Amino acid sequence: MENGEKEKNNEERIFKLQRITIILLFGVFAAICVLIWQNSSRNENLEVIEAPIAIQTGSSTTEQNFKVADEDATEVNKDDEFASWKNYTNNDVGYKLKYPADWVLKDVNELSEITDKDVKYITVTTPDKKYFIHFGLAKKGASYSTTDRSGIGAGDIVKNGEITILKTTFKSDELVYKDKIKELFYPQGVKITADDKWQFTASFSASDKVDYATLDMTNLEERLTAEKILSTVEIL
Repeated sequence: MENGEKEKNNEERIFKLQRITIILLFGVFAAICVLIWQNSSRNENLEVIEAPIAIQTGSSTTEQNFKVADEDATEVNKDDEFASWKNYTNNDVGYKLKYPADWVLKDVNELSEITDKDVKYITVTTPDKKYFIHFGLAKKGASYSTTDRSGIGAGDIVKNGEITILKTTFKSDELVYKDKIKELFYPQGVKITADDKWQFTASFSASDKVDYATLDMTNLEERLTAEKILSTVEIL
């Protein structure tokens, strides 16, 4: 009887071990399946993340597309900069430009009492009437003049800094007297455009509302605005 009970107990013990073994194997199998699924999902996510990288580092055509997009963004930013500015169009001469809404533009088209010649130009004056731009444009060989100015003040002309007007880049001329910039010319005299079709005169000056003795345009904020205005000039 005792031997029979021992055999029975051994059989039950073996059965329990087999059942535990099966449960453990099933658990291991389930864990393997979960790991395989997680790895598969991770690979799919990596493919999604890598796709834009492939676009950015792809062919030269794609890189060119990004470059064009950057240039478009620059143009948008430039347009935003002048969004509040006014537009001026001179259909008679054939050009246009932009200027701040609080600056005052005057169109001059008359027989000059100084030179006794026809002149066509504009002045754009700051809100406080202390400073102004002079700008005149004509086709080469035109019968009128772009300025009726007969001379400049005392001082030395110093070339300093570059400016681009009508796709023509050159150094501006500073009238310096006693180490102070008294006037700016873009440049002094008449400038011919790069395409050899147009000529213009441009300057930035102080009015009689400014004390000439203390005047110094070196760090003048209005000077920067004036140069931005001149940079917007376009042929119609």
